[in-house]
Amino acid sequence: RAKFDKMGALWLPLGLVLAAILNGVIDLVLLQVPFIGGGLNVNSWYGLIAGVVIAGGTFFILFRLMNRLPSAIETETTADEPEWIVWLVVAIGLAAAWFVRGNILDQTRVATVGQVSISYPATWSRANEPGAIFAATDRARGGVFGARVSVRQSAGADLFSAGGGLTDAALNWSLARGKELTAYRLLEVSETKWQSRDATRIEYVFLFDSPQGSAAGAMPVLMRAVDVLVVGGDQVYVLTFAAPSNESDQLANLRERIIANWRVP
Repeated sequence: RAKFDKMGALWLPLGLVLAAILNGVIDLVLLQVPFIGGGLNVNSWYGLIAGVVIAGGTFFILFRLMNRLPSAIETETTADEPEWIVWLVVAIGLAAAWFVRGNILDQTRVATVGQVSISYPATWSRANEPGAIFAATDRARGGVFGARVSVRQSAGADLFSAGGGLTDAALNWSLARGKELTAYRLLEVSETKWQSRDATRIEYVFLFDSPQGSAAGAMPVLMRAVDVLVVGGDQVYVLTFAAPSNESDQLANLRERIIANWRVP
């Protein structure tokens, strides 16, 4: 409208900026609100209420502005909208997006639980997982099926068999996980080093269903996971990184960074 009604040089770029800001706010709110207080569980009513509130507020402001628009146009001198201003706004927006990508989206947060700390992407959200002392998931990218990281700890006496080593403890851990996860399939158990300490790495796949089950209308997703077991005192600490199997290779670098920056006693 600014272009064809000759409303002045600033209206068209202003409309572009406002549309981008509103789109980002709506996406963020509708992404986070359904998970409030529910960990990985979704409450769709929260999302519906948020959508109604946002739509109502937006249309209220829009109609108020439309009512005032005719008088505002009459008091302004009409002039063709310069094309260079629009291109300048687009260029500034792209530069700002590049800055945000490099300085905000790639940032990490550090969570500390007792003597355990873990660094994870700042865009991920904290979550609740059974038996985990910490959990976070990438809701922005995958929703309930997004990549996730969690930390658990278990008494060494519960995993180590008489005379057994860390690999035996890993196998006992794997048996326990197999009882908790659907269609669990062990792929590999290997000894490794983590920060110059002995560790065991377990790779496996399992089916992950929506927390709402069949009511959500979504098919279960095949997840590929890596568990790293490290002994600290009389405890065994386990870091789990899981992602949809078709994204696992893409997220391998992120997984290794998270494992490398994990800290246990």
